[in-house]
Amino acid sequence: GNQLASISSLPHNLPGSLSTLNVSHNLLSSLCDLRYLSSLMELRRLDLRENPLAATASAKQIDYRPFVVFLLPRLSQLDSQPVSRREWAVSRSLFC
Repeated sequence: GNQLASISSLPHNLPGSLSTLNVSHNLLSSLCDLRYLSSLMELRRLDLRENPLAATASAKQIDYRPFVVFLLPRLSQLDSQPVSRREWAVSRSLFC
């Protein structure tokens, strides 16, 4: 990892056509920061493994994976696992 603690400035420094982003093994803990990635319209694969995000979500009683799928509905893969249609539907039902 790169010891990233925030991704708020990443979209401004990445091409809009970016389809894969690996920010695994960092210090990302803010679930709110994930909203900044929604401006990456071509983002389909995201790897957030080995970040404190999942623990932050759990502490707030939020299911990490459905929350990320809800915020970034165009993802086809999250943490090297495919995002299924059922997961997408569950995320919508939980957060809409």
